[in-house]
Amino acid sequence: MLGFAAQPTALEMLSTMGATALLVIGVLLGLFILYKYIERRRLMRALFMARISVSQLREMIDAGLSPVIVDARSRTAQELEAAIPGAILYGHTDHAAAFDSVPRDRDIIVYCNCPNEASAALIARKLIGHGFVRVRPLVGGLDAWREASELPLAALQD
Repeated sequence: MLGFAAQPTALEMLSTMGATALLVIGVLLGLFILYKYIERRRLMRALFMARISVSQLREMIDAGLSPVIVDARSRTAQELEAAIPGAILYGHTDHAAAFDSVPRDRDIIVYCNCPNEASAALIARKLIGHGFVRVRPLVGGLDAWREASELPLAALQD
């Protein structure tokens, strides 16, 4: 009986370890959420740029300015859904050739169908990096274009 009284029981040890493990898991989860929040804020800051509304784009088109419109949606979305008429389908093999003939100071409007125009802003940054000066994402993307019911959509290409 010497020394047995001072030893904690197995149940007491497991209960202590369980609380510690729960605390460690909670701290790790909190750190992960904090990391994701910081990454999201950093991405949003990187994608911050001037944007154009559907009404402003429509005014440009009506004024005869003929902006270059770029569809930055995924290839699947481009194949399944209608597009803004005359849009260059970014991500297809021939989009690089289409940009070769575009003057660097021409208005380029990039749209997508993702939250906060994230894909459009990423493509806009790439185009700016290639020397294009007036590149802006379309606020609300294709959904905003659709909501302005008088604006046409191009039919799906077979």
